[in-house]
Amino acid sequence: MEFRELLKTIKGLDPKEYAEAFAQSNEFLSYRLDFSQKSLIEEIDKILDCEVGIEPIHPESWELSSMMAIYIGETLCRIYDGIWQGAFTNKAGDYYTSWLMFGEYKFAPTHFIQYRISNGKESEGTFKEYFEIVKPEIIARKSNFNK
Repeated sequence: MEFRELLKTIKGLDPKEYAEAFAQSNEFLSYRLDFSQKSLIEEIDKILDCEVGIEPIHPESWELSSMMAIYIGETLCRIYDGIWQGAFTNKAGDYYTSWLMFGEYKFAPTHFIQYRISNGKESEGTFKEYFEIVKPEIIARKSNFNK
């Protein structure tokens, strides 16, 4: 089923449902979106590289960045036991007002995605590079919080 059709079947604002719809949609079946760390490292940049032609002010870029952020966030929640917080203000996910907490560490996946769509890989780098920077923070803060 196409992504926009899957979105219509979601009743609430649960990021888990949106992440599942994103991963299962026809538009993204050629990518391995299985909620693994490997999918973040290998697939997110491939999607961004294909979608970089979308103008930042175009509504599709906002929807794409929001859904990618939800997938990234939900994947990190599953791997590192994060918690979604903030306001989920808009069906089809205006997730710019939400974030993840890993212990005391606050992480907003929309920031990197929107900057990357707006400014390109040359300016913002790859998600893999970004993840290598934030992953130790997620792990350290989560570990310190649980002590």
